[in-house]
Amino acid sequence: MSAQPSCSSRKALQLTSLFLQILLLSFWTREGDGNRSNCSSWDGVECDEDFGHVVGLDLRSSCLYGSINSSNTLFRLVHLQRLELSDNHFNFSQIPSRFGGDLSSLTYLNLSNSLFSGEIPSEISKLSKLSTLDLYFNFRKVYPDIFPLKLTKGNLRSLVQNLTNIKQLHLNWVKMHFTVPDILVNASSLTSLKLGDCQLVSEYSLSWIASLTNLYSLSLASTKFRGKFPSFVANLTQLSYLGLGSNGITGQIPSWLMNLTQLTTLYLWRNNLQGAIPRSLFQLKNLEFLDLSSNSLSGQVEFDQFSQPKKLKELQLSYNKLSLQIITNLSATKLISCNLTEFPEILKYQSELQELPKWVWNATRETLLTLSLSSNFLTGFEFDQNPINLPWQNLYDLDLQTNMLQGSLPIPPQSIKNYMVGSNHYSGEISPSFCNLNHLLILDLSNNNLSGMPPQCLGNSSALGILMLTNNSFHGSIPQMCPDNNSLKMVDLSYNQLQGKIPRSMANCTQLEFLNLENNQISDIFPSWLGALPALRALILGSNRFHGMIVL
Repeated sequence: MSAQPSCSSRKALQLTSLFLQILLLSFWTREGDGNRSNCSSWDGVECDEDFGHVVGLDLRSSCLYGSINSSNTLFRLVHLQRLELSDNHFNFSQIPSRFGGDLSSLTYLNLSNSLFSGEIPSEISKLSKLSTLDLYFNFRKVYPDIFPLKLTKGNLRSLVQNLTNIKQLHLNWVKMHFTVPDILVNASSLTSLKLGDCQLVSEYSLSWIASLTNLYSLSLASTKFRGKFPSFVANLTQLSYLGLGSNGITGQIPSWLMNLTQLTTLYLWRNNLQGAIPRSLFQLKNLEFLDLSSNSLSGQVEFDQFSQPKKLKELQLSYNKLSLQIITNLSATKLISCNLTEFPEILKYQSELQELPKWVWNATRETLLTLSLSSNFLTGFEFDQNPINLPWQNLYDLDLQTNMLQGSLPIPPQSIKNYMVGSNHYSGEISPSFCNLNHLLILDLSNNNLSGMPPQCLGNSSALGILMLTNNSFHGSIPQMCPDNNSLKMVDLSYNQLQGKIPRSMANCTQLEFLNLENNQISDIFPSWLGALPALRALILGSNRFHGMIVL
């Protein structure tokens, strides 16, 4: 093994050393030394209490990188029962065939998300004691052109025919060229079956799954299933997770789904489902995640239906033909002392709310990180203080753009990184408090009624990347810009009443890509020196009082 670049060399050395220590331990314990140490006290190592054999090894998320060669110490652990290597980086190497030949005692093998590639060795089928085999791949977005594992020399039948004790079989993203075998019909102990995104190349019947009545998790997403909603699901009354997304399922959502009372997760996204959502679906009391997006569902969904599954955490209905009936056009809402942990989704649909209510101030005062209320009709905060000091201590992202907010600019906490209040009706001057915002990356005050002189400190921040003050009534001189090690990329001061000259400090703006100073009252020699800025792509200086020669 070698260390993955993102891991320290010490970490890699420790992991390699661990393998060597395990090897020594496996020989040492044969001698029956009564004073031997307890290897189970080592992180990730489990030992047999009677004989001291290593029976469990958990190296998940351990920054392992490279490949496992045939001489690796790992294969000396002949008593190993549980091997957990998930979330590592084996650099698209093949799964060693010695897993099946030397580790015959394995009952649990998890190689998921570890970037193995190539053919699954047939020797895996010799692990007849396996109850869990997890080869799931979850890096498709990172490596879109790579199909990590495949079954082409054999087929799924040859892989599982000897796995008579299998309970959890996870093969998502394993490329197969053969139909799913009915050999699993007799696998009554199977509790979790995941064959999502396996790109099975032919139509096939899945009716045999009906016999797997102990299943609590079934994933068949992107398996090219076509036709009506699969009736075999009705037999799987123990299901907690059902994933049938991205197939070609047609027709209506069956009302008998309400009989799957253990369901916590139901994913039916990106199919061709039609008709209304059955009200019975919302009688699933344990339901937490429901995704019906990207179908052709129609009809009216009443807001009160969502209150029936008390545990519901996530609801996706996007990209359908649904009409959502809710309480509309509230002019005021009082939700004080309601034990809210987040802003209610119902507020998204209110077109006549004018103020952000007081109860919002106390909600998540210490935990709120992002507040986005852009493109509404808000006119202010229900608060007497002016200017308003925003109470959220750890807020880093504030987006109030495109509302009708009035008064002075609200003062953000020092944690703020993105402050965006453009296209409102704010007035007055920029508070000196903005000079203390050392983490500010984006400052957008554009399209307001602000006036006064822009504070000189605005250009002194080394972190600031975007400064937008366009279309206000600022006057005075342009602030000095770009201290050493600055990050400024975009400056828009257009449509103000700024005077004087362009500060020569802008010659230090080596990352500046966009500069707009049009429609001001700047009186200066034409700044040909700006042409030396290496990253500058757009320079807009129209409607000012520049004079002199243009030097090319």
